[in-house]
Amino acid sequence: MVALRFFAPGPDSNTPQPPGWTWRVCMMSPLALMVVIPVVVLFLFRIDKRSAFTVQAAISLVALGLLGWLGRKFSALQCAAVAVVVGLLNLQVIAASAPSVETGLKRNQTLKPLGLALKQAWRPGVTLVCWGRLPQGLPFYAHPVISAANRPYLGGMALDQVPFEFPGNRERFGDRILPDEAAMIRLLSGNRRVLVVGVSGSLNHFQPSLEQTPLDLVARVGQWELFSNL
Repeated sequence: MVALRFFAPGPDSNTPQPPGWTWRVCMMSPLALMVVIPVVVLFLFRIDKRSAFTVQAAISLVALGLLGWLGRKFSALQCAAVAVVVGLLNLQVIAASAPSVETGLKRNQTLKPLGLALKQAWRPGVTLVCWGRLPQGLPFYAHPVISAANRPYLGGMALDQVPFEFPGNRERFGDRILPDEAAMIRLLSGNRRVLVVGVSGSLNHFQPSLEQTPLDLVARVGQWELFSNL
């Protein structure tokens, strides 16, 4: 819109003016985003908010068609005004819906919901395991469930990633490191309750090996799962 307004040939120039449809495209682009973003979020990031995003996409698609039909008679100034209004509306919709999906976009999102779920599920005597990857920042939100005096077991993690990439950490954890999946299965098969914080898919990965011990999903936050054996 800025380019069309300030860099287009003047009214007295012999150079042809931008066609009217370019202004209509600018006007409808915020509505197009309100249709495209839910599709991307649902199918690329696989966020479980299908009903809300489906309604948004459907309403935006209808509005897009109506605006495209009515906008055929709009002047450039009217198209610009409508584009600003719809763009601000689009910004408000994104701001309102972002908190409900932000933890599902990446593993490095806030771990506060996971920490709160862990604090509610944990009881003295419960064994805690972090499997597959260490949720950095979780000790801050889960304290005192995770602390210097109550360290979790670690397993299934690459030795070149946190926390093992720092010299001496592997030795410091000692017997708190589960050497393989068999050790994890033995822990889950025992009579003590075990809470596991694992990357997405960990529960389904271990369940077939625990026919007599059904695993219970406590919480799912983004790409993290919190589940228990009892």
